[in-house]
Amino acid sequence: MITKNFIKNNVFKYRIEDNITIPIEHIYEKRWEYDKNKKSIRNGMQSEGFEIVSQKVEPVVNKIKQIVNENHLQSLHDVGFFYWFNINPKGGFNNIHTHNIPDMWLSQISILSGVYYISVPVDSKSNINFYTDAEEKIPFNVNNGDLLIFDPDLPHNVDTNQSDDDRISMAFNFFVDNQSKKNTTLI
Repeated sequence: MITKNFIKNNVFKYRIEDNITIPIEHIYEKRWEYDKNKKSIRNGMQSEGFEIVSQKVEPVVNKIKQIVNENHLQSLHDVGFFYWFNINPKGGFNNIHTHNIPDMWLSQISILSGVYYISVPVDSKSNINFYTDAEEKIPFNVNNGDLLIFDPDLPHNVDTNQSDDDRISMAFNFFVDNQSKKNTTLI
């Protein structure tokens, strides 16, 4: 585990084994939204969101939950999981955003967020950048199989993909019902 401490927030970086992944063709089969103003992605595609975990995605989701539990990042009792896919072709990037958007799921609040990198071209020159309260930019270089877990209120963006090949990731939030949000900060 690699940890970088922020003023009030943490980013935890892990590696998921190469034999646990999501088939690329499964991702391309999803329904996509292109450059919607309400989304952070630009010059790329973002899938609709899912709460029901498909068989092809289940091994990765189970591994993410195992990592969260083993590292005591968050109690997952009565916690939901919501995920979506991002595809950034050459020139694609993500603007600065957070994952704790109050009206995103009317009655639900994100308590823990993350991104799993499925395919990161070697020549993509892609970092995910987190911003502290002091607006300091802290970059994380990412590769295939990298998993970053962070506070949903932590602003971040993803650099422009410089490669001719697509950069593919799965973003996610663990959430609770708005009425039951108690003691839900990162440990």
